[in-house]
Amino acid sequence: MTYERIQQSTVDAMKAINTALAAAKYPDPSTPEGLEVLRNATFQAPAPTELTPVDRTLPNGQVVRIIRPDGPVNGVVFHVHGGGFVLGKPSDDDAINDRLARTAQVAVVSTTYRLAPEHPFPANLDDCLTAARWLADNVEAEFGTDRIVISGYSAGGYLAAQTLLRLRDLHPEAFRRFVGASLVFGVYDLSRTPSVRRSTPDTIVLPSHWTRQFTALAFPGLDDERLRSPEFSPLHADLTGLPPALFTVGDLDPLLDDSLFLSARWTAAGNESDLSVWPHSPHGFVGMTPPTGLLAQARINAWIADLLAARTPTTVVRAFIDEVVNGGDLDRIDDLWAPDLVWHGGSLGEVHGIEDYRTMLTAAKTGSFTGMELTVHELIAAGDQVVVRFTNSGTQDGPFLGLPATGKHAEWLGVGIYTVRNGRITEAWFAEDVLGMLLQLGALSLGTLTP
Repeated sequence: MTYERIQQSTVDAMKAINTALAAAKYPDPSTPEGLEVLRNATFQAPAPTELTPVDRTLPNGQVVRIIRPDGPVNGVVFHVHGGGFVLGKPSDDDAINDRLARTAQVAVVSTTYRLAPEHPFPANLDDCLTAARWLADNVEAEFGTDRIVISGYSAGGYLAAQTLLRLRDLHPEAFRRFVGASLVFGVYDLSRTPSVRRSTPDTIVLPSHWTRQFTALAFPGLDDERLRSPEFSPLHADLTGLPPALFTVGDLDPLLDDSLFLSARWTAAGNESDLSVWPHSPHGFVGMTPPTGLLAQARINAWIADLLAARTPTTVVRAFIDEVVNGGDLDRIDDLWAPDLVWHGGSLGEVHGIEDYRTMLTAAKTGSFTGMELTVHELIAAGDQVVVRFTNSGTQDGPFLGLPATGKHAEWLGVGIYTVRNGRITEAWFAEDVLGMLLQLGALSLGTLTP
């Protein structure tokens, strides 16, 4: 956990803003009149944008809003807006997502979802899941990348967490595309954590009656015991096998404990988790109160950029081919391969463990062929696996499969399938066209192959 440090001038600015927020009037969302006032209100601080959003209609009629920077992107952020489940739209976060797209060089896909009370849960989650699956299926064709970070603010943080869990449990192929989660002042226990229970009607931005009313509108007829079940509250769900997450929350937010508790459980389940708590910051401060909101945005954007710059299965396999196979740097094996690796097939046989693999590769480099070069024709990534179609080549200056050295040069096709987990290759299957190689070396002729 990081309790962020801010300058005294920022503290003073936030105190002034919080004083103004305390004097604000809070409409009653349980009445049609109050809900209409809220739906027409603006909660984000005005901010300039540079990129042009494009609304895209999905096959089911649902709309997503896409903001993308110039040039190739490093990944895609799937964003879910907030609004207490009863209000809000993707365009509310245009300024936040514009800045994210430009500073992290990512495309941002922000989804619409049906709002309560007209459409109670699970309509909102169903819509988020539909959009997330569409993105996972089309991300490479649309954006030229296979890496997605899910993001959500407030109620959107809840829906982002729930979407990630549903993808893991019901759609594992789509889930593999999601490499991280940025969850910002979300609600993760609908039965109310201690900090929510301690809030009062005078709590700024998210007073106690609002939390109760929003929940009642979106999850009608459910008591606290039912709301506490994993079906409704991700804090109580099985959190194993989830990607790295950054939790962002203000210390004046009644949902503070939701982030504290879910971050702790995220880590306890064996996942990577980072928690950023901002002083003097109420609920909704990112985008609403610039003194700390802009600082938090910078922290979130940098975290996403760093996450997407981390080693991907594709970059690991490419580094192995370029630096070890073709470059001859055998010291890189320890960095690119897991200690308990398994290597299957091909002319090199089967190898278990990094030391045996190092010995095998060393022998291959100084063995039957010299001047070997592997040329990649196609590299396809899907989840944690990478398929490589290549041509291998070299001059046979030593015995091979009982054939004396011929001094001949040969080129032959091959396919490699690599499994990469936690930034290292754990298993690989390697097949080569040895028959074609032997034909070129003169060990066989087409005549000898005729029955």
